Amino acid sequence: MSRRSGFTLIELLVVIAIIAVLIGLLLPAVQKVREAAARAQCQNNLKQLGIAYHSYASANNNKIPPSGVRGTWLGGLQAVKHGWGTFLLAQLEQENVFRLYRWEEDQASANNQPLILTNLKVMRCPSSPDTRQDYEYNSSSTGILLAPANRWKAAVGDYMPCQGFRTEAWDLFGKQPHSSQATLLDGTNDKYIRICAQNIAEYTPLLSITDGLSSTILLGEGSMRPRFMILRKDVTDDPARQGNIGTPGNPTASAPTPQGHPNLGVGMHISHAGWSDALSAFQLFGSTADGVGQPGPFAINRTNDHNYYSFHTGGANFLLADGSVRFLNEGTPTSLLIDLNTKAYGEVATLD
Repeated sequence: MSRRSGFTLIELLVVIAIIAVLIGLLLPAVQKVREAAARAQCQNNLKQLGIAYHSYASANNNKIPPSGVRGTWLGGLQAVKHGWGTFLLAQLEQENVFRLYRWEEDQASANNQPLILTNLKVMRCPSSPDTRQDYEYNSSSTGILLAPANRWKAAVGDYMPCQGFRTEAWDLFGKQPHSSQATLLDGTNDKYIRICAQNIAEYTPLLSITDGLSSTILLGEGSMRPRFMILRKDVTDDPARQGNIGTPGNPTASAPTPQGHPNLGVGMHISHAGWSDALSAFQLFGSTADGVGQPGPFAINRTNDHNYYSFHTGGANFLLADGSVRFLNEGTPTSLLIDLNTKAYGEVATLD
């Protein structure tokens, strides 16, 4: 009497089909676990940054550093630029970089350029697919292509402070005062209301955040900058892209650069990306649901142009002024985010 020594073809196919079904069921679970771990690591990064802020405040008369420096600062005669993260280097165990950094010089000076290329893991969200270590800035504030000798690079970061609000967005939601009282920033047609948690080019006393430390945002996610994202699509190099940003095309030394054009880094409107870059602090616009129109009622995950943006499902992580970290749903209205970013306007902005 003979005994069967193997599977029949039908049995083998059934086994393969069962394995395929199990893998199909398992993969989404694995992806969810990975995203949960990445989201937790992102929250931990922001938590570490919150500890750094408060450690800095403890050593500096209970004041936190500026959102960025652009212009003369602390009595200096020469205009300089410094990024928000540079102030926290010593609190982030980067004492050597902090010690070598020259505050009397611009962030992109010959002495500071190697330092601002320092890649800091705490500044990067693990959910972001961005593999760049740095980006190049090579266009002026008016979008003119800079000479090679005037270009510089900075390490990429995924977190950013609010610098102010575009007046169109402010007025759209009926905020007071009216934008007619806004101050000019970098030009006659560049008006912003600047009342976020961190001041520009000056320290902010924690006691001045009278809306409450637990109700005021210090940092939020802004992944992929200065690449231009609409929803989950990188449209930086798309010649037919929609939106309010720039004009795609090939720049010249005398013609404005398109925003975020390949190898051009930032262009002139979309927020920068580096922790050491003075222009990484952004002005909140809000957008329409499709991420194309601005201003608008949505400000999370629609576009990374002057809005918060992450690769977490359903929202983004935020650091509050009390050092806590919160995950805000991407449906959180721009009007509430404005209230959460202002520090002394008396709004009742609660987080569930």
